[in-house]
Amino acid sequence: VLAELSPSEARVGPAGTVAIRRRYGGEFIVPVRVNGRTLEMVFDTGASSVVLTAEDATAAGLSFGPDDYQVGVTTANGATTAAPVRLDRVEVGAIALHGVRALVARPGVMRQSLLGMSFLERLKSYGVEDGRLVLKSR
Repeated sequence: VLAELSPSEARVGPAGTVAIRRRYGGEFIVPVRVNGRTLEMVFDTGASSVVLTAEDATAAGLSFGPDDYQVGVTTANGATTAAPVRLDRVEVGAIALHGVRALVARPGVMRQSLLGMSFLERLKSYGVEDGRLVLKSR
């Protein structure tokens, strides 16, 4: 129970490897630093891009307005639009990537940001080993 209530933790291993434990509900909640701000994101290979909630995007220092929501997206709640952004720096443990494509969801559309394929496809590999999500940098 305490593990569920505590913040997610990325354990750094050898040679640019980061491991994250699975939460009780089965998902992996990944602690991610975006432009220096720590956020928690759901690991989601079904998301073609990193997707930030409007609140997380604001916390990370991103600025956008109502006219920026121009990219059509389909979510579990239906079709909507999102604002395209490029994140200067995205870090998970010892893994740091620059210039990561992302989308910002309209306010109230999402409850949790997603660590999607625009980050994951730039890694050497990712997978589940012994109940932990393991990310490996190039």
